[in-house]
Amino acid sequence: ARVDLAFLLDGSDGIGKDHFQDALSFVKNVINSFDVTPGNVHVAMAVCSDKPHIVFDFRAFNDHVSISRALGSVKYPQGKLMAGGNLYFLLTGRCLRAIKSSIFINSGRHGVPKMLYVMTGGNSRDRVALPSRSLRDDGVQVYSLGLGNSYKAYELKEMATSPFNDHVM
Repeated sequence: ARVDLAFLLDGSDGIGKDHFQDALSFVKNVINSFDVTPGNVHVAMAVCSDKPHIVFDFRAFNDHVSISRALGSVKYPQGKLMAGGNLYFLLTGRCLRAIKSSIFINSGRHGVPKMLYVMTGGNSRDRVALPSRSLRDDGVQVYSLGLGNSYKAYELKEMATSPFNDHVM
């Protein structure tokens, strides 16, 4: 089956290094269940904390070995220190907008189903509803996964495509 499959991983302090590694393992397992080839499944990934980091877009790799190698080099960024404190923060809305422009618009294929897995362990400091709706309005099936104990269930639902019982984990 043809699909453009993207992943957005929370890299903020809210998720922690262990949950970040768990999310990377989940990504590897999901990718391994798809036929990643030039004509079928294309994969992209970004990491989000205070700003988005596009790890690779849909054009970067077209086989399991290359993607696995790229995933092996992904490091936990841990966000940015806020002025006057030691809290790290997450701007998921900003990252969702970057996913749309830098991944789906710039490297996505026309007429191919699009899926996005958002894995978060924290509470975004910006709004996620509008950028999520914009992705869904463009036909992207958005799945949201909460990791750890600090995520907000309502935020997962704001991001996900309905029905939520199929798209929120």
